[in-house]
Amino acid sequence: MSAKKQEYINLGNFKLSVDPNKKIPPNNVLKVPMGELEQPITTGKELLEMINQCLNKERYKVRNRGRGSRKKYGNSYGISLDHAEWVAVYVENKQEILDLEKYQLDRMRSRYEVLRKLRELSKVIYEHQQEFGDDVVVEQQDNINC
Repeated sequence: MSAKKQEYINLGNFKLSVDPNKKIPPNNVLKVPMGELEQPITTGKELLEMINQCLNKERYKVRNRGRGSRKKYGNSYGISLDHAEWVAVYVENKQEILDLEKYQLDRMRSRYEVLRKLRELSKVIYEHQQEFGDDVVVEQQDNINC
């Protein structure tokens, strides 16, 4: 598998890198075709199969739990789908997607804080130069270890 090229967002004097391997899948739960279906959906089982086919599997996982009377076929955990009167469908975000969203949000907040502090520093340097001249020179160096 080849690594994708690093992308950048240009913000004037600053560039922010974008990791194409850490993109978040879209929020749509299902992609439902709008044309003619191959066969009409006539049972709940066929509907569950259709949901599983249309589910955005990059982002979501689906759990089906049989519900109904447990007198004959069920136990404390539920009922098999073959004997269920109805089915509860649970659609959940995959944990790795939630972790990736948290990572991206934390990264975005940190970037915002860095840019805010750089703008603040730029303003202080500008004010100093207005009052005292160009006696402060800032040079960019790569790979600075703090």
